[in-house]
Amino acid sequence: MVEHGWKPMPTSMKVLFVLVIIGILGGVNQMLSSGISSPDFYSKDSLVLIFISVFSLLADIIFLVALWKRHKWTAKYGMIYFIFIIAAIILVMVSINEITDTIYSSGQLTSPEEAQIFSIMMIIGLSLGIAFCLLFIILIWRARKYFEQP
Repeated sequence: MVEHGWKPMPTSMKVLFVLVIIGILGGVNQMLSSGISSPDFYSKDSLVLIFISVFSLLADIIFLVALWKRHKWTAKYGMIYFIFIIAAIILVMVSINEITDTIYSSGQLTSPEEAQIFSIMMIIGLSLGIAFCLLFIILIWRARKYFEQP
């Protein structure tokens, strides 16, 4: 019988497990606090964001359950999931100028300098997101034998 749960889990997977739980809690908090009472909440863009948020939440929960139960496919799933997140971040980075222009034209950024600082900070934050995803992929890769054990 395969031993599963917290005790046999490698330390790196325990850290990843906790970080994913923190991410889930942050995502749920963001979903609950993101303008549900606004009149245009049910616009097309909002529904797309809700779908993406729910999809991401379900993907995280699937990963946590698979990690806990030590399924053989967990390592592949985790690596593919974090590669998918990296691809999504890259798509956002490609459109950072359009995002900044939209925010600037809405009046939330008051000067071109502020818009430039915003863009730089976004790129730094997104780059850190990519770095963390790569770290998670490496951690999963190094622990892959844990999931293959009978």
